[in-house]
Amino acid sequence: MVPTSGNPGCGTIGIIIRDAVMADNIDLKPATRLRGLCVLPGDKSLSHRAIILGALSEGRCRIENLSTGEDVKSTIRVFRALGVHITLAPDGESATVEGREGRFDKPDAPLDFGNSATSMTLAAGILAAQPFETVLSGDESLLKRPMEYIAEPLRKMGADVTTSEGGRPPITIRGGKLTGITHKPEVPSAQTKSAIILAGLYATGATVIHELKKTRDHTERLLGNIAGREAVWVDRIDQTVTVRGDGLPLKPFDLVIPGDPSSGAYPIALACLLKESSLTLPFIGINPGRIAFMRHLQAMGARVIITPDPHTSQATHGEPVGEIMVHSAGLKNVPIDPLRIPAMIDELPLLSVVACLSENPWEIRGAGRLREKETDRIKTTVEMLKAIGAEVEELEDGLSGPGGQKFTGGEVQGRGDHRIVMSAAIAGWCAKDSTRIHGVDCVKISYPGFFETMLDLVEHH
Repeated sequence: MVPTSGNPGCGTIGIIIRDAVMADNIDLKPATRLRGLCVLPGDKSLSHRAIILGALSEGRCRIENLSTGEDVKSTIRVFRALGVHITLAPDGESATVEGREGRFDKPDAPLDFGNSATSMTLAAGILAAQPFETVLSGDESLLKRPMEYIAEPLRKMGADVTTSEGGRPPITIRGGKLTGITHKPEVPSAQTKSAIILAGLYATGATVIHELKKTRDHTERLLGNIAGREAVWVDRIDQTVTVRGDGLPLKPFDLVIPGDPSSGAYPIALACLLKESSLTLPFIGINPGRIAFMRHLQAMGARVIITPDPHTSQATHGEPVGEIMVHSAGLKNVPIDPLRIPAMIDELPLLSVVACLSENPWEIRGAGRLREKETDRIKTTVEMLKAIGAEVEELEDGLSGPGGQKFTGGEVQGRGDHRIVMSAAIAGWCAKDSTRIHGVDCVKISYPGFFETMLDLVEHH
């Protein structure tokens, strides 16, 4: 079901990469084109949810093409601490989860979510219904993330949730009996929606979520296929999700996770930018909530061809999957649909790189949530672009700059942010001279094999 790459991934390139990771920096030479078959790691968002839904089942669940990133490892570590038996294959790309029917053990210590805000948010929805007290913590970066927008609806449902100073982690949750609510999130967030959905499975009565702006629908899509419409009903016209309580335990399931479109955004962008490039990405997730970046590239004139594969929907429990083919093309900046911003928030640093190299001035607005990520991604994106010779202006809720720019190359600090490092790499391959990126080890958070994969595809003079 999941294709394997024909790229060797060894030889001189592999040695260079291993040395670079040991030194936590890498030197990139300007590239001429990108060609080949790019097999992506399993979707990170779906991997989190697969592990969690498996824990809510009444039997053994099998998951293939699991993301091997550190964030998903955090989810696995946390649910093991809650008493869930999870067996990983030696390569970490498949797992067996023994369901606990939604009832978990009180952990012996605070739960460590590492860098993963998704893990913490989704787990909070489940822990809000457990009859014990739990402390949710994480690394230095995660402890800076705002969490009141998660805590507030869970309190309304009946949980005792206490955040630390500034509404940030550590979070203390004293779970108990929950009651369904009607919630209209002020800030679009698939994570918040998912936490409420998971809590709603335990609640008395119906839980209704009205979205003002559509966000990715992985949780309700998977639940709808596993538990049926009697548990989760989605009204896509009114952007409403209704969860009926007493929906547990879930039936056991087998799931094949498609390739991660957020990871695919980087090679896709580079293939658009470098002349004479041609790239194929098989078995990639094409959920409408995940391909807003690709749709915007198409609006800019990119030759990005998305071909759905309807024969895989049963294996992926309704998650749309297909093949994407990319050929280089001249790009022109066009206004960004504000409704697409929530669906492409993680790709906005990368879009800034693409926008600088495309014709016409550009501006990204309505992206204030970038300041709440692993770093202040507005600030670190501006810093990254200026470091390689770009002209860019920092705005309160985004950034802007002229088009048709040329990157000179330079030295970039990764700041521990995987999205900044991968965006800087795409910029570096498009630059006139070499680019050194410091702190590249953080790509293991979402895409551990990023540099190995890209260096197999990139061609030089």
